[in-house]
Amino acid sequence: MRLEQQDAKITLKPGEQLDPEAIRNAVKKADFKPQEIRIKAVGELSVKGKSLLLEIPETGQAFLLISPAEAEKGDEKKAPDTTDSLTELRKMVKNGQIKANVSGEIVAEKDALLQLRVEKYEVIQNEH
Repeated sequence: MRLEQQDAKITLKPGEQLDPEAIRNAVKKADFKPQEIRIKAVGELSVKGKSLLLEIPETGQAFLLISPAEAEKGDEKKAPDTTDSLTELRKMVKNGQIKANVSGEIVAEKDALLQLRVEKYEVIQNEH
């Protein structure tokens, strides 16, 4: 934890899932004001219907990937537009799963999935 920069790094153990509400409560309990939750994760990308998901095998958790344009309106902290690149990722994934390193901000929860606004990603390997 770096108090002067007002940030903390949390590393999940295998089987543990990210719980934004628990993190916010812990930050409040320490007399700080919770801000955004940003993550970096390596997982498998898949398309379910129209949704692009990042699934983390070690934790069993999945994230709904969204572009800044898809994020909630009125957000002042827009990241660079990744709409086209997420479209490209969807096309790449259509033929099978691929592994990627994804960074972004948790912005909401929808249908029991955490929404991750993608700021950047790197394809690690293509499995086909």
